[in-house]
Amino acid sequence: MVLSEAQTPPIPVGEEVSEEPEMDKRMDWRWIDLRKPKNLLIFKVWTLMEAALREYWLSNNYIEIHSPKLIATASETGAEVFEVKYFEKKAYLAQSPQFYKQMAMAAGFEKVFEVGPVFRAEPSFTSRHTTEFTGYDVEFSFVESHKDVMDEEERMLVYCLQKIKSVYGEEIKKVFGREVVVPSIPFPKIPMKETKEILSNRGIKSDKDGDISPEEERAICEYVKEKYGHEFVFITEYPITVRPFYHMRD
Repeated sequence: MVLSEAQTPPIPVGEEVSEEPEMDKRMDWRWIDLRKPKNLLIFKVWTLMEAALREYWLSNNYIEIHSPKLIATASETGAEVFEVKYFEKKAYLAQSPQFYKQMAMAAGFEKVFEVGPVFRAEPSFTSRHTTEFTGYDVEFSFVESHKDVMDEEERMLVYCLQKIKSVYGEEIKKVFGREVVVPSIPFPKIPMKETKEILSNRGIKSDKDGDISPEEERAICEYVKEKYGHEFVFITEYPITVRPFYHMRD
């Protein structure tokens, strides 16, 4: 007995479609859109990524904190904030857990991490400026220099990518046609001055002397991939003129 005939779904569910619907329509029917194995895989990898990061931090004696997201004053000068009504007062959505991490350092925690939402009222319509995102924040004490931080970032990323490759590497390659590459340590490091010279030789114009644009970032990544076969790079030795007063001198 047929109890109910299946209707044609408002968006295609199968993987083999000639053209994806517009994003707005996909968002309207998101619970159907997420039935696609390709979209489900993104969430499976995301879950493992976060678990791997936590595993790394906990095995290296980090302490997890949860900082407030409703705060009395802006947490970072210069960045836009969302103002909300807090009973009869004003409050702001937190832009960063930075101050709380620093207080944890002063309290003797030595190593902390937090995974939580970050809010920034930046009216930018790009992939690199979002009004709400999940932040993965780490802070630790007793470093000799920024190189200690870079070393820790390298170890953390390698640990995470190794986990993803071992569990979902084959599925990612099958579904997305991409190889999960576990980077070698150390990552390439290029001073800002040399970066500008490399970009100039490749015909990439520079808008600022002390920083690089998204176009320049893409171009230097292509250069690093060609020269070093590496997907990561540190741009170092930013000029002090473009850095805050607490920037550590060489």
